[in-house]
Amino acid sequence: MIARIAVVLPAYNEASLIGPALQALRAQTLAPAELIVVDNGSTDATALIARRLASRVIHEPARGCVNARQRGFAAASAPFVATTDADAIVPPDWLERIAAHFAGAAPADAVYGPVRLDSATRLQRGGERLYLRFVALMDRLGYPHFNGANFAVRRAAFDAIGGFRSDMRTYSDLDLALRLRGQARIVYDPALAARLGAGGWHRWEPSAACSRALLPAARAAWPRHRPAL
Repeated sequence: MIARIAVVLPAYNEASLIGPALQALRAQTLAPAELIVVDNGSTDATALIARRLASRVIHEPARGCVNARQRGFAAASAPFVATTDADAIVPPDWLERIAAHFAGAAPADAVYGPVRLDSATRLQRGGERLYLRFVALMDRLGYPHFNGANFAVRRAAFDAIGGFRSDMRTYSDLDLALRLRGQARIVYDPALAARLGAGGWHRWEPSAACSRALLPAARAAWPRHRPAL
């Protein structure tokens, strides 16, 4: 049986980008069971464009990507939920590849892939290569590195850990991965790539803020689920 996968896309003032993102999702070789846009208080035409192209548009007044994504996951009725961003373009077989991982003899509970830059400077391309190596290394060490622009999860596994943490304004996707890793089968598919414009460089840029945000969750997860090396 082919998995039924809902897609959740949070958006805030993305009128210039959300159209192509939604068109890519509508052109999937495996159609989404639901295509849900969560408008996070946009003041431009984001919601108007979304209403033309998505199955549903939900308004989440509490600002913050984590609130919008949590609201979308709660609204989805399909047994699997995938998520991407309004400035990301996924390939035509994105959902088909995800569905294949949720089926088979050893079905996954979560699937994620890398996020790449569509156009970039030489420095940014170098940063992207380092980022991709880092994600692959973390996967081999047993530490999945979810990016909100490119992952999917079995709804039952998501609900079992309480979904996203609303107290994490940033890196809630990474925190979700750390909390899932000890009790769910997570698959990294390096060929399952979403693409961003060069403005998405901030997704790879190393920063002290990222380290500070992730370190408490990593410390909490490490003693309980130390991977075998």
